[in-house]
Amino acid sequence: MVPGRRAHAARLHATLFTAAAVVLYALLLGAWLTFAARTARASARGAIFLPPPTAP
Repeated sequence: MVPGRRAHAARLHATLFTAAAVVLYALLLGAWLTFAARTARASARGAIFLPPPTAP
């Protein structure tokens, strides 16, 4: 979605689409960083390698 917005903005020379592409890319980057941080934290605790708890 983000590369498509950027290509669309470049083709139309539209500032609004360029701004939307930048905002969408920032949101995507934030999601990647959040996922990476949580994965690293769970990995450091060892929780990521344990099976899920079972209900009694």
